[in-house]
Amino acid sequence: MAFCHTGRWRRGFTLVELLVVITIIGILMSLLLPAVQSARESARRAQCSNNLKQIGLAIQIHHERKDCIPFSRYDTRETWAVMLLPFLEMQNLFECWDFKKNYYDQPAPEIRQAAINTYYCPTRRQPGDEPRQSTPCDTAVCTCDVPQYDKGGPNVPGPLGDYAACVGDPAGWWDYYPGMSGGDVTKENASNGAFWYKGHPLKWAHVRDGLSNTFLVGEKHVPNYEFGQCQDTSVFNGDHGGSFRKAGVGNPLAKGVVENRWCYGSYHPGICPFVLADGSVRAIKVSIDPTTLGRLANRKDELPVTDF
Repeated sequence: MAFCHTGRWRRGFTLVELLVVITIIGILMSLLLPAVQSARESARRAQCSNNLKQIGLAIQIHHERKDCIPFSRYDTRETWAVMLLPFLEMQNLFECWDFKKNYYDQPAPEIRQAAINTYYCPTRRQPGDEPRQSTPCDTAVCTCDVPQYDKGGPNVPGPLGDYAACVGDPAGWWDYYPGMSGGDVTKENASNGAFWYKGHPLKWAHVRDGLSNTFLVGEKHVPNYEFGQCQDTSVFNGDHGGSFRKAGVGNPLAKGVVENRWCYGSYHPGICPFVLADGSVRAIKVSIDPTTLGRLANRKDELPVTDF
């Protein structure tokens, strides 16, 4: 209330009062916004965990129907992400995939480019963020889906994905099994995760460390400046190794979004989510001891796993 020149009191706010109100509102907003952001991240993290839960369930159904864990990838052809489509309510899309042709020669671009919501972490990005173009850029388009047999060929983009199959710890070859690569891969140096390259299917019986102690799929690390680049090829393309990861000593979890390593890692602060072979989803701290991480990635080392 202010006094006017007529001698009467008029209702209103003084400048000091307005500044005090604005200051209080600013303080309340500064307190509220972090809480809102935290709530949103909690919702996104819950959705990411649900995605992994669905992927884990799809793998279990695949094993029940096919009597094996899906393969990690088939060079220049499909990946585990294609093989799980029937068990993620995508039977129609699966039936449109031509398994006599490689990824690059699929009959219809809309089949090869179909984005699957379950394969995206909402904290990192959303389906449809990939513009359909064939020239390198700094957005979420995949620019490295070029056939290994034709390095000068055109880029053939497909949907990206934020999850990768675990092929073991860094001690073994990529995702190779004994006898591959001209016999260079032996029982001693073969990959030791729950997934192998197509040709030698694995079953739950091969997971000797126990289903509750073995990774199936986790959120893969992608530097925030390399969306769609060579670590981040189409989730359907088995040509360049973007569909799988290793973890353990020498390859720990990424601790930030700018690290440039072929490893697991997420955009959730402080954790990286995984689905284990028993179907449970665990938020693994990025500070986990690499030895423990490697034992979780290895399906058969028969070593004890401490609390994780």
